[in-house]
Amino acid sequence: MSWQKKAVPKWLNEGFSSYVSGQYMNIKKQRIYIDQNFCEKLGTPKGWNEHSNYNAYQISALFVQFLIGNHSMDKLKQLISSLDKNYYYPNFQKIFQKIFNKDIEDAEKEFIEQINR
Repeated sequence: MSWQKKAVPKWLNEGFSSYVSGQYMNIKKQRIYIDQNFCEKLGTPKGWNEHSNYNAYQISALFVQFLIGNHSMDKLKQLISSLDKNYYYPNFQKIFQKIFNKDIEDAEKEFIEQINR
C-alpha cells in the first residue's frame, strides 16, 4: 500500500498499524466510551493528541477491523490510495462515500451498534 504522499488520517494510520500488529484484538471484552464523530475528531495530530487518552488507539483499531470485516481489505487499500496529499475532512468524507457507498457517519454508527451488542 502506498502511504507516501497521502494524508492518511491519524485514526486510520494508527488503527491500521494496530490491526496489522494484532493489538487490541480482545478489546471488545472491555467497556470503552466511543465519542460520536470520532473519525473527524481523531483525524489530525492535534485532534488525536486531545483524545488519545480516551481509548483512541483501541477505537481506531476496532474501527479498522470493522471496516475490513464488513467490507474488505481491498476497500481499505482503495481508500488509502485515493486520499489526497493534504488532509481535509470534507474531502475525506467524499472519498469514503465513493468507496464504501455510505457516509462515514453511518459507518461509525453501525460500528458503535456492533460494539454495543
